[in-house]
Amino acid sequence: MKAIAFATAARLTRNNREIAMIQFHPEFIKKNGKNEFVILPYEEFVTIQELLEDAEDALLLEQARREDQGKPGVTLEEVMKRLGMTPEDAADSDSSD
Repeated sequence: MKAIAFATAARLTRNNREIAMIQFHPEFIKKNGKNEFVILPYEEFVTIQELLEDAEDALLLEQARREDQGKPGVTLEEVMKRLGMTPEDAADSDSSD
């Protein structure tokens, strides 16, 4: 096995406000002289899974926005009214995280 120094990828955090650089440290296993498998540290594997999930979420959000384009929306105030919530209820749920 030969270790490759690292590869980097940009990652948006869940709130899409900050970009962090991630370093990957893959090791390649060759078969018949060609790369056949990659071994990654577990944390890097989990990071890749999260990146893929975030990308899928972003694609689904964009698709939903395109489908709903031009359709009437509902304001936050109307949703809260329909659910019987007050602004204080919303503030209480934000502070419980």
